[in-house]
Amino acid sequence: MADLFREIDEDLRRDRMLRLWQKHGYLLWIGIGLILLGTALFVFWQSWQTRIRDADAARFTSALSSAQAGPNDTAIRELQVLAASGHGGYQLISRIEAAALLAQGKNPGSGLSALRAIADDSSVDVSYRGLASVLWGLYGVDTIPRGGLSDSLQPLTSPDSPWRFLAGEVLALADLRAGDKADAIKRYQSLADDLGAPQSQRARAAEIITDLQN
Repeated sequence: MADLFREIDEDLRRDRMLRLWQKHGYLLWIGIGLILLGTALFVFWQSWQTRIRDADAARFTSALSSAQAGPNDTAIRELQVLAASGHGGYQLISRIEAAALLAQGKNPGSGLSALRAIADDSSVDVSYRGLASVLWGLYGVDTIPRGGLSDSLQPLTSPDSPWRFLAGEVLALADLRAGDKADAIKRYQSLADDLGAPQSQRARAAEIITDLQN
């Protein structure tokens, strides 16, 4: 008798599951379809992003290749287009590079103004703002007052700044331009003695110190 009741119960459960499937089974197919569609869209989006990054990288590399012989209109124009229409980091770094080429080329005033604008833009990541400040100081060291350079670059010489070594070198160069040999030697000596500085900068600083002391 117990087996009979169990078989009846199992039949009733199967009938109930069948009715539920007939009534709601389409929801499962819809769910599966949405999962497959979402997966396909995600793969497409990743592929699209990769194509965009590759295209921006190619355009940026092309512009830098054009600039290898020196600042020129072609390289600047390519970088300005990428700065306006590029994606992600390529957009901002192209803007900085274009401004730097202008500062080195025919229109230094425009380039320095563009670099200063980036350095003062609070919406720009602080590391990029620091880079723009260092480049502004480097290419403007002959024209920017020493006090203005110091006010802008001295904060970048703090131990936690990724630009501390470059900023220090630009400030040392500003000291030399101002005829302050003693302060320049102090800055170069600090750079030469800093084991955390790139070896090329330490070697350059030591060589400059030797030249200044002779």
